[in-house]
Amino acid sequence: MATAAVQIQRFHRDRSAMFDPRLTGELHALFDQPREARDSTWLDLFYDIAWFAALAAAGVQEGPDGLPYLRLNLPNPGDRFEPHCLANRAGDCLAAGYGAALFGSAEDPPEAAQFVFPFGVLDSMIRYDSPDGDPIDIIESALPPEPPATKRGWFGLGGPRPAPHQVLLATPSDQFLPPYTAKALHAYLTRSWGMQNPRVQLLTDVSMRPYRHLVIGKALSDFPDEQSAHQAMQYVLWHLPPMRSVVLLPDGWRLQEMTPLRDLFAGAPGL
Repeated sequence: MATAAVQIQRFHRDRSAMFDPRLTGELHALFDQPREARDSTWLDLFYDIAWFAALAAAGVQEGPDGLPYLRLNLPNPGDRFEPHCLANRAGDCLAAGYGAALFGSAEDPPEAAQFVFPFGVLDSMIRYDSPDGDPIDIIESALPPEPPATKRGWFGLGGPRPAPHQVLLATPSDQFLPPYTAKALHAYLTRSWGMQNPRVQLLTDVSMRPYRHLVIGKALSDFPDEQSAHQAMQYVLWHLPPMRSVVLLPDGWRLQEMTPLRDLFAGAPGL
């Protein structure tokens, strides 16, 4: 009789596996390796060890990029500390709008983080059991590209798009943009972009890779130049799982027809 395969969750939050001091020692060994030698094998091992290793929490700090991170320090052998770990604090980070940064010691300055987890990567690890993003986006991004086009892209930043064709517009679902992500993104856009009532829309365009794109209700012309717009969009992407796509307000769109970002998290329960 055939038996069904049991899928084991990689980044689970079972407390019996958390705060492991043995993994803390293994994390010391990983951080001792030169940064230039940290390849994909190192990275895969790191994710599994760092998720459950016992670490010391040191509050929330602003990173060199200006975004908030929960600081987790690697304790020295023999140190007494209250143990924390990513597995038990990642949900707190998402609820509060933080990323997480791991440091080799409590004395290291903010720019010396050994590893940084953007908000969107933490979200990906919890929701998709992977730091690599939504499997749907990954599959779509790997599809062959459409034939070359001649018109400017949805970003308005020079990328190609096909000639006029049909696209689908909708309000982002809570699977695509969970309430805690909508809340964190709202805080960023009001604080850093000066938007009083940020609006978003979900654009699905099968000619692009991936198909789904989060549209932010601000046009390229509202930025000083294309470089400033591109940099600002990278900070938006910090809030989203890897492989997500974000575009600026296309020409001719009516801002009033987009969904207020606040509507996607108002009244939603916490994690």
